Amino acid sequence: MMIKAVFFDIDDTLLDFKRSADNAIKRAYHSLGETMPAELSPTYHRINAELWRRIEEGTLSRAEHKRIRFKLIFDELGIKHDPHVFEEMFLKEMFSSAIEVKNADLILSRLRGRCPLYAASNAPVAAQQINRLKLAGMLEKLDGVFVSGDIGAVKPAKGFFVAVMERAKQQKAEECLFVGDSYEADIVGAKNAGMQTCLFDPKEKYLITPMADHVIRDLALVESILK
Repeated sequence: MMIKAVFFDIDDTLLDFKRSADNAIKRAYHSLGETMPAELSPTYHRINAELWRRIEEGTLSRAEHKRIRFKLIFDELGIKHDPHVFEEMFLKEMFSSAIEVKNADLILSRLRGRCPLYAASNAPVAAQQINRLKLAGMLEKLDGVFVSGDIGAVKPAKGFFVAVMERAKQQKAEECLFVGDSYEADIVGAKNAGMQTCLFDPKEKYLITPMADHVIRDLALVESILK
């Protein structure tokens, strides 16, 4: 089936979330005038990943995630700073933290003009993702950016993918390709919505991927799927 539109996940597909978050945490903590504990970043990623798993399962709201994220982290590490204040500091730093995943800009440049290109993220706020994509030089290559906070559904819910296709005016799901790094959130969700799927798995994290039509280690290989 010919592919007539490509949707990309943002974090850890187009933009390197881990490195961006690490930089944001460092800058936020530096503004406190103290040396950042070495355990802060790894603890953040572990707890944040677990909280996002609960969001995707529907057992935790994004508002609750924002409220408890750094409280859980600070409680575990014995950090005495106000976690709610630090959350806002972190989000402010993340707004301007944009590190490209290898070959992300390259593949957007190569595909630009061949078919519509979109970004679709579970982020709660569009402005942050749009600004990060702009700073990375990718926004101008995209025909639209969609986030779950605006849509009212969170990946892997079928409703998220149906909504982004409707907003992109793509009427045939089977002619749309979704590229993402999360098998559970991106691939399962997109396949359940009838889309073609491409799992971006550079570290070979997944061993069994029955709902992925394609599995790639390098984003540049998306071009070969469209040929």
